[in-house]
Amino acid sequence: MKKTTVSLQIVLAWVLPAALVSVPTILNQNKKICSFVFNGIICNSTIYKLHCAHLGFINIYGLLVLVTLCFLPVLFECFIYTRIFIIVHGKGPEVRRKAAQTCLPHLFILFNLSCTSTFDVLLVRIQTELPQTLQLFMTFQVALYHPLCNPFVYGLKMTEISKHLR
Repeated sequence: MKKTTVSLQIVLAWVLPAALVSVPTILNQNKKICSFVFNGIICNSTIYKLHCAHLGFINIYGLLVLVTLCFLPVLFECFIYTRIFIIVHGKGPEVRRKAAQTCLPHLFILFNLSCTSTFDVLLVRIQTELPQTLQLFMTFQVALYHPLCNPFVYGLKMTEISKHLR
């Protein structure tokens, strides 16, 4: 790739999410707040429930941002890994095994991260009253699962660690 293409992609990767997040911030800066009871554990889209008016546009916009920032990158990564597996399918068994050893942990982590994050966002959006314990569990799962899971998934490939665990 050319240097200008890479530079444009890097700028777009930073500017697009910032622009998508700034729209609801600008729209909500003058909205009246009716309640100061925050039912969420972390600051996510539950903050919109504090406003007096129903923010239907913000909810629709939030779902579009979810698709843009979460689903499209996951689809792109799945497309890339599918292309890798198609290319190595015609190669020998050693190449296929090495590709599977390299790509499957990445796909596992990607799948878990996207599922837990999407589940956390959608639980808030569908506006169900969940017990505080379940909300706490889901928040901790999103925040702690991957830092705890990554060393096991990637570390078990190292022979010294896997020999010590046996």
